[in-house]
Parts: sequence; C-alpha cells; structure tokens
Amino acid sequence: MEIIEFNAELNVKKYRATNPCVLALGFFDGVHKGHRKLLEVARSIAKEKSLELSVMTFFPHPSNVLPNKKKINQYLTPKEGKAAIFEELNIDKVYIVNFDSHFSKLPYEQFIEDYIMGLSCKHVVAGFDFTFGHMGKGNMDILQNESRNHFDVSVIRKVEYKNEKISSSAIRELLNKGNVAKIPHYLGNPYCVNGTLRRQSNGLFIDVDWQYLLPEPGLYIVEIEMQHVSYIENCIISNNHAVRILQDFTTFMKFDQQLKVKLHILEKQPNTVYQLPIQSTDLGGELDEKISIVY
Repeated sequence: MEIIEFNAELNVKKYRATNPCVLALGFFDGVHKGHRKLLEVARSIAKEKSLELSVMTFFPHPSNVLPNKKKINQYLTPKEGKAAIFEELNIDKVYIVNFDSHFSKLPYEQFIEDYIMGLSCKHVVAGFDFTFGHMGKGNMDILQNESRNHFDVSVIRKVEYKNEKISSSAIRELLNKGNVAKIPHYLGNPYCVNGTLRRQSNGLFIDVDWQYLLPEPGLYIVEIEMQHVSYIENCIISNNHAVRILQDFTTFMKFDQQLKVKLHILEKQPNTVYQLPIQSTDLGGELDEKISIVY
C-alpha cells in the first residue's frame, strides 16, 4: 500500500497520479461498519472497472480548524492506526490531506478539480452526508451534478444499529459513558488501542498512545494481545492514559523491557472497591500499605 500525504511539503497540484482510480472519501475515524460498507462498494467498483482502489482521509480532525466546533484531539483510530487498517483491507493507495486553515477555505469547485479529477479519479464513493469545500458548501448532490462526463459517483446510505446511525460520534458517546460492550455492534469488533506494557515497583501498566480516546474511568475487563498471545485481565482505566493491570500475568516470562501491545477493551465492571498496594518510603520501599479506590 502506498501512502501519499498532501501538506506544505507536497502540494496536490505537484503530484501526478499514475493510475486511474476509484476514490473512497471520508474521515474514517474508527473504520466502523458504515465505513466498511463504503469501502466494500468501492472495492467492488474498482474490481469491475479494473481501477486502482484509493482512499482519501484527512488529518487532523476538521474541528481543530473550523470555528464553533467542539475540538476533537483524540481519535478512535489515530492516523497511523487508520493506515494499518487500510493496509489490512488491501487498499492500493491512501491519500492523507492536511486539514489546515488553508485547506478549509478551499472552494468546493477547487476541491473537485484538484483532489478528484487531479488524482485521475474515475469513480467517487462517499457517504450521503459527506461535505467538502469552504464552509462545507459542497455535498453529494453537488458532486453528482459536477461529475458529469468526468467521473461517476456512488452515494452510500446510512448503516444502522437498532435504528441509530452507525457513526464515529455514536461510538465516542458510548466510550464517554463506558458502554464498551455495545461497541462491537458499531465497529464489528471490540474497541482496541495500542500501548506499551511496562512494569514498575508498584505494578504493571500499559501506557496508551495519547492520541487514542479512552472510555470513562473505571474498572474494565480487557484482552491484552502481545507476542501472538492474548490474556484476559482486569484493569483500571483513568484519565492519564496509564492503564493499570490488576494482576501481573508476566511473572512467568522474561520481561526486562517495554513491550508493544494491543489492548481490547471488552466490558466495564460494576462499581466496586478495589485495594491497590502503594509503596511506603518510610519502610525501605516495602509494599506494606493499601489504598482503596472506588469504581
């Protein structure tokens, strides 16, 4: 898979696409079931027309640039994680557009000319609510009107779960409420984040990449995937992105360095009291005290 990033160093006007393509458009945070439906349609068209399968996404989230928007600085899938999923889905090429103030002011006509026709796109696939161009004035109706004799357009209707649109916003709301057990109905799999496993004197921790959105603080059942082996454990998730594992499952293995892991967050536990050992500096560092934490 080839990744092309359009930013200050590479302007889209200077890039020449070598192969005609089907272009799937969207932010794709989480690459949830709605996104995957869109990508399935794009793949089918690419195969039927013998075209390259390309995806265009954007970074950072537009809310960081557009006025009067609640800023989204943490993601269901940060840029690198999203690219990894696209690679697993056998996408041929991924365009990542730097969503800065300059790009936000681009007229929708210019977006079509530079980012669709300029990339040799022969067929666009996007969701019914996809907007583009300055102030979001471009929409799928406009795109279909502007596409005549240049490229085809497929509009993907919303995908629902229990009469609710599957969306990144809906998944964020579930995370904010700790309802992680419902997320597989939206994502197609449990919510997963990448992190680094480390041991310190008072326990075992997973440092999660700060770009990930974590569920509300609490006690959770998780699956820790590392070195081709998985472990089901209990953990405490807090606001500082340092996830505390309550039982040290690494005691039987050599563990003298930090390890990259995947943390699948399965279910939130009911409110409970859990006693954590803390280190006393008065007694030579022995773990002789406990602190009770209520979740």
